[in-house]
Amino acid sequence: TSSSDHISFNYDMALFRDSLSICTWIKRISTSSPYPVVFHYNYATASGSQILIPYNREEDDRGLDLRRDLFTVPMGTWFSYCITWSVASRTIKLYMDGDLVATDQTVSGRRLTMGGKLTLGGHYLGHNSFVFGGDLYQFNVYSNVLESAEIKKIAEGGLCFDLEEFSDTRILRWEDILDRSRSGSVSEVKVCERIRKLDTRLRESQEKLASVTGTLNGTEAQLSRSEEKVETLANLLNSTQEELKSTQLNFTEAKKQLNVTKEKLVTTEEELKGVTSELEGVTAELEEVTADMNRTETSLETVTGDLNSTQAELGAVSDDLETCSAGLKDIGRKFKESRTFHNVTRWDVLFTTPYFNKVFSNELFRQLTTSWNMLERFVGTNMTEGVIQHFRHFHRNKMCEAFELTMLEHFKGTEITTGLIAHFMETHTEESDCENDTDTES
Repeated sequence: TSSSDHISFNYDMALFRDSLSICTWIKRISTSSPYPVVFHYNYATASGSQILIPYNREEDDRGLDLRRDLFTVPMGTWFSYCITWSVASRTIKLYMDGDLVATDQTVSGRRLTMGGKLTLGGHYLGHNSFVFGGDLYQFNVYSNVLESAEIKKIAEGGLCFDLEEFSDTRILRWEDILDRSRSGSVSEVKVCERIRKLDTRLRESQEKLASVTGTLNGTEAQLSRSEEKVETLANLLNSTQEELKSTQLNFTEAKKQLNVTKEKLVTTEEELKGVTSELEGVTAELEEVTADMNRTETSLETVTGDLNSTQAELGAVSDDLETCSAGLKDIGRKFKESRTFHNVTRWDVLFTTPYFNKVFSNELFRQLTTSWNMLERFVGTNMTEGVIQHFRHFHRNKMCEAFELTMLEHFKGTEITTGLIAHFMETHTEESDCENDTDTES
């Protein structure tokens, strides 16, 4: 690209004196120039530009100031660009891809100067620093201020959007610009035709893809059914093979068992012969046993007679035992009576349940002491024969009674056994004196 690559022509701008909108599609494909200019409207006798659309820099164009920092679209990418302005609002608005991105103000009463020259793709001066180096498409100038919704609709419609609804205000048209003379290597790229062809090819490809996909799905379904059938047959085959193996094994095992059975039959025949021989021997032995049983029966009859005789003798012995038992009971009774009177000592109280086979404790000692010292409780009591017999047999020697009570303290904690009671009975009787008791305790 060079400074000679542009389209430049004069145009009557009277319809745009008080308001205008410029919309186009831009694609930058070269970075050779530092200050690329997309569109320039300049009046030769005026000082400066009337409308200047730079691609990547800010330019003072006597009120139509634009923002170069907003042109950040990647190289080779189409984007929608629109500016609107009116003398009534004194406001310039910049839209990119349908969105408002910047605004600026013009001086009061400022209108577009007539008689200027339009240049697309560079600066009117033709300097190499201002070469655009890209593609433009659908560059249109409208005589009114387009609403933001209309600009959004154009941007979203894409490069091939039908602008028929804007025909009343679309004054300077892209199709008219294409008929203008061109300078340098400016060529027309029929974007929409290429897009339509691509869309047609895309639709055809999509239709083919859908058809192929349907065929593929059908084939996959058939393949799946075939795989299922193959799997079923394979399972049947495997099952049949396993059953065949099992049958073969069963047949082999049956042959083995048959051979074993044959061997067992031969063995059984031999064993049967042996059993028959043994049975004959057992029969002979059984006859001998029968004879022995007969002889045993005779012996049992003899033993039964002896047993009956023995039972008679046992009856006589039982009678003797009963007689002996009665005598023993009488002896026991007499023994008990003999202990009731003069043969009983004061120590026989230890044979009673509270003391016998018990550990002699302080509590038992106090209980026994209380019993022996209980005479005080008999004051005023009629002295019967029973009371006198009690004192006569158990309380003859008061000194020895006191000594014997003191002596019992030595046996606290001692189990009162038969041997201990016998000691008291033999050593501490009514005839014993206190000295003998003392010697025995020591």
